[in-house]
Amino acid sequence: MLSTVRLPVLPLRDIVSFPLMTLPLLVGRPKSLKACEAALAGDGRILLVAQRDPATEDPSAEKLYAVGVIATVLEHLPLPEGRVKLLARGERRARLVRFADEVMADARPILDPNAEAAHIDLPAFSLADWTAEGAPLQIAELQRLLEDDALSSTERLVAARTLFGG
Repeated sequence: MLSTVRLPVLPLRDIVSFPLMTLPLLVGRPKSLKACEAALAGDGRILLVAQRDPATEDPSAEKLYAVGVIATVLEHLPLPEGRVKLLARGERRARLVRFADEVMADARPILDPNAEAAHIDLPAFSLADWTAEGAPLQIAELQRLLEDDALSSTERLVAARTLFGG
């Protein structure tokens, strides 16, 4: 079993992140900005977790899915009005264990089958590869794929792409 790590948590409104996926993210909510600052002040890792309801402005732990992705911030760009644009790459799945405060949480990384093979065989995958139209309707299904322990990272992404006709 992998040990628990403490990471800043970034709730995602209308997308589910996957390992091997590179996401451009626009961050503007106060707690989310604090999470980004904490990631950048540390080793650049952040836990990306989908919200159950994208309309929730300030999601509590109960309003987030239990499984997310540990990601590395590749780039960050401050924007006007205090917002930040991030480019983050999903590394591995993790289960949210408990919040330590409003920004930081303990998470337990999930060991994926064939993870090493996926990193070799699959090129970088970007959200831009998907059609965003209808994305909010697919969140529950995408989350189900993320939580499926029987799938490898590659199988998970192929299934996710299929949902969007890709």
